[in-house]
Amino acid sequence: MTSKAYVFIDGLEDKPIPCGVTLVDEDTKIGRFRYGKRYLNRPDALPLDPIHLPLSDREYSTPFNKGVFGTLSDAGADSWGEKVILSLHSTTPKNRLEFLLAGSGMGVGALVFSLSSASSKPKYSKNTLGDIPMLLRAISRG
Repeated sequence: MTSKAYVFIDGLEDKPIPCGVTLVDEDTKIGRFRYGKRYLNRPDALPLDPIHLPLSDREYSTPFNKGVFGTLSDAGADSWGEKVILSLHSTTPKNRLEFLLAGSGMGVGALVFSLSSASSKPKYSKNTLGDIPMLLRAISRG
């Protein structure tokens, strides 16, 4: 099971930029998050959650939401989106972090997730007709 994902922000530059890393201990369901040093040094750096994840070089932890911080979970799919993800992928995500990775780039907001610290997929454009056939195929399989 995936227990580590890199968090990227799309929209600040041409490609998504690394923002931090999140880890979930599969046994305790405790999640951790740490901002990347390069992101913290950016003049345009913003906290992902000003209350629970203020900009800092410290590591944050949470026992809530199966170890996934709320602001990260919000970037993922809702129950309908999870059905679409399940219809599009041949393997079933086994935890919340794997669902974030499987749906990365398809959700609302600027966050995308990756197994790689070097790159991530850009967000899908929701305003083009090109995405409609993909969604219709997913719905018809569901």
